[in-house]
Amino acid sequence: MKVFISYSKKDRRFVRILARALQQYSVDVWLDDHRLQIGDSLPHRIVSAIFEVDFVIVVISPHSINSKWVYYEMKQTINREKKDKRTHLLPLLLHGVHLPNVIRHRLFADFRSANLMAKSFPKLLKTLGIWEPAVQYPTAEMVDIIATSVGFFLANPATKQIDGGLFIDRKSTRLNSSHDQIS
Repeated sequence: MKVFISYSKKDRRFVRILARALQQYSVDVWLDDHRLQIGDSLPHRIVSAIFEVDFVIVVISPHSINSKWVYYEMKQTINREKKDKRTHLLPLLLHGVHLPNVIRHRLFADFRSANLMAKSFPKLLKTLGIWEPAVQYPTAEMVDIIATSVGFFLANPATKQIDGGLFIDRKSTRLNSSHDQIS
């Protein structure tokens, strides 16, 4: 499974964590930081990558909504969809904005809060065809980044409550339900 992630450089921290999470499921993630070389033609390499991967995840945020490159990558992916007659573009709504008009009719992975992210990550895996029922939640590190970016102020550095019932156990780096023992 190959995935291209389209994003604003200002969302790089989140995107790197998302890429690592996807790589844990053997997803080959195409990120510009790792694939582009000095002298590459950006439009040529990007279009080539979009046509080589199975899906393009577009991270929608206040930073990416006005990015000419993100818009270009979305349009190229939509062109590919028209040619292939199948879905390749997967919107991921990070926070603070609505979907752009060009993709407003699409279902999206909702990462606007920790709770929504915990529900959307398994759906994203399922869409990619790599769903594993035993894995239901993203890593604690991903939840922290999202929680911070959407303005959650969590007090206890060891164990935190997120959106009414999910807890992060820092020692195991996984999410536990409120019914689990928290040490």
